[in-house]
Amino acid sequence: MALKMYTLRGLLLIAMPSLQDPYFTRAVVMMIDHNAHGAFGLVLNRPQKNLFVSNILSDLQIPVRVDLTNEKTYFGGPVGSADVFVLHETPFVWQGCEMITDQIALTSSRDILEAIAVGEGPSSYRVILGSSGWVAGQLEEELKQHTWLTCPANTNLLFHTDPQQCWEGALKNLGISEALLSVRGGEA
Repeated sequence: MALKMYTLRGLLLIAMPSLQDPYFTRAVVMMIDHNAHGAFGLVLNRPQKNLFVSNILSDLQIPVRVDLTNEKTYFGGPVGSADVFVLHETPFVWQGCEMITDQIALTSSRDILEAIAVGEGPSSYRVILGSSGWVAGQLEEELKQHTWLTCPANTNLLFHTDPQQCWEGALKNLGISEALLSVRGGEA
């Protein structure tokens, strides 16, 4: 009888202070998929400095009819930096919309971007470029090495928390203070 694998799908990964990889230092990652073949997630708290949603829509030749000049895009990770993902709340009617939790979905089809361009998109969303990936067993090994904490995802943290406060907010959701975390992991 095969054992059922525990999945991190729908959870958040919170980088421990010891993780010094520039892509993931103080990162909060929404886990989109996690199975025996590997894992796929999106960093939530890395806004792009000079790349806005309106730039992406313009590049895709989607006419913009609402003011999106201050809508930031986010760096989802170092894999496929040209891939565009929309992590969002309701509605969940877009082509290829994939439910991650009962309140959070991921869509990468053109129709959701067209709806955003005319102000008919999801109630809350983040446009994310690129993703984060782990080969089979890699994320499990990182978890054994205490590289990441996990916590349930919630829409307030994903869509309504300033990206600069997301890491601290995720820790707070676990009841943990940054001051209590050690830069060096240990073994008991």
